[in-house]
Amino acid sequence: RYNKRTLANLMPSDLRLVSIKYLDSISILTNILNKVILKQQIPTLNQIKVWDKILIPISKVIDPIIRYSAGKSVLGIWQKV
Repeated sequence: RYNKRTLANLMPSDLRLVSIKYLDSISILTNILNKVILKQQIPTLNQIKVWDKILIPISKVIDPIIRYSAGKSVLGIWQKV
């Protein structure tokens, strides 16, 4: 997985970084709980359904509040110079 710094370092020289931010902050906690408490490396189909229907919508509200400072995924947007 990438973090903001490692993803930014992959930027080609002919592009300008427009934005880079983390998404899906809630899933950080659920991944930890899944691995530590449930001792599962891979989520079950039911866990994925809960993630899609409940956790992603919650993250869509939380992410802007925490200014996209944490999350399971990182999104980079570049523009041609």
